[in-house]
Amino acid sequence: MIPAKNVLVYLQIGYSNNFVYTGCIAFIKFSILALYKRLFAIRSMNLAVNAMFGFVCLWVVGVYVAGALICIPASKFWDQSVEGACLDPYKFYYGIQVPNILSDLILLIMPMHVVWSLPIPKSQKALLCGVFLVGGLTLVFSVFRLQAMIRLADLGPDVTYNQVPVVVWTCIEAAVGITAACLPNLRPLFRLGRRGFWSQYRSSSNTSGKTLVESNTSGSTITSRKKPPGGSFGDEGVEVAQYNEYTKCVKE
Repeated sequence: MIPAKNVLVYLQIGYSNNFVYTGCIAFIKFSILALYKRLFAIRSMNLAVNAMFGFVCLWVVGVYVAGALICIPASKFWDQSVEGACLDPYKFYYGIQVPNILSDLILLIMPMHVVWSLPIPKSQKALLCGVFLVGGLTLVFSVFRLQAMIRLADLGPDVTYNQVPVVVWTCIEAAVGITAACLPNLRPLFRLGRRGFWSQYRSSSNTSGKTLVESNTSGSTITSRKKPPGGSFGDEGVEVAQYNEYTKCVKE
């Protein structure tokens, strides 16, 4: 049994979630739009980005106003004993998620035409489209969240238990959205995973602990002060015979 004071705090936090969630998703969309504007510097894309920016801003304002007025007075949201009225939860949830899902779909489609018109091989076009299509997962999770929120209104008064699916899909949607917004900029990080990089790194690490010595069979001296295992170098140099013995031992 959850104490009444804990349920009260939980519902108060739930009242603020409408503002926190909307702000988080809005800034993810703004990041994606800024990326589009920087990558595709053409007039049509700039117009589309500006239009979508305005659409998202209007969505944020609408959700914030509706969220602030969801219950009058606001305290009725977490205390049903207070006299007042609240909005229909179905209409409120649809009002939040339907424009969100619509904007996700538009953001998903926006770069496709530009990508396929680029003068690059089809394999690279498909790869670029795949990177942008990662944002499609956000659209899927937004639909799942809407479904969970609609079901929440009919599951009964135990909100701390019934709201778990909504919270899970909310966190997943935001996490995938942030990943999708950052993915095009992570290409230098993936380059580090190439075999050539790590082999070069290991080679440079091994070389840093040794001394590069050049010699010839006609006779020369080693000017390094490094000390090979099992051997000893003088301060000014070592004769080639000593170096040949050392390299022979190493090879054996």
